[in-house]
Formats: sequence, structure tokens, C-alpha cells
Amino acid sequence: MLARRRLKLSSHVCCKQHRWTLLDMLDQVASLSCENPVIETVSFTEKLVALNEHLVPTHGAAVSLADRIMKALDLELGGNSCLFNGRLTLEAILEIDDKEVQQNLEKLSSKGYAVEITEV
Repeated sequence: MLARRRLKLSSHVCCKQHRWTLLDMLDQVASLSCENPVIETVSFTEKLVALNEHLVPTHGAAVSLADRIMKALDLELGGNSCLFNGRLTLEAILEIDDKEVQQNLEKLSSKGYAVEITEV
């Protein structure tokens, strides 16, 4: 049975790795066995970018979204966000089958991300 869940992915990132980590997070969410993923927020060093955007499951769409998020983070941080170290966190809402939750949790954890999946 499909249920709405909140996915929270996070990772510590160092200088100049932000875009690639964010892009990988978006690609990972797009590849999950879920329906209608909506990227709600992305935060970095406690600066938050609110999005509420449906994630189209293509790499090109993820690249475009990652670029828009990086520009917004740059504005929030008052400069080039790639010069900062900190925790990058992505939150999304997913429609996911109860049986798939554990499998997806393990998949994302194996990529080195801190992962939380909770009911909405």
C-alpha cells in the first residue's frame, strides 16, 4: 500500500563538492521505487532553500534543479557556497509502498548518506 513519507538525506560536504553531492542526492531520490517525489527543502550550514518541486526522474532535470539550488544557496550565504564546509540536507515527500521503505533506506545508507524516512 502506498503511503506518504518524508525522506531526509544528509551528508557532510567539503569545499567544492556541494554540487556533486547535491546532484547525487537528487539522482538517488529519482531512482527510488516511489511515486511523485517532491523536493521540499535543501539546507546547507543552516541556510534553507524552500522548493516544493516535483522531481522529474531524469539526470538532466536533476542537473537543472541542482544548479538552481546552488544559486539559491549562494544568495543565502552571501557568496560562493562552494567555499564552505558543512552539512547538506535534502528533504523530500515520497509516495512509497510500505514494503519498499526498508529497501530504499538500505540503498541510500550504503551510499554514505544519513537517512531518515518518517510517516507524514
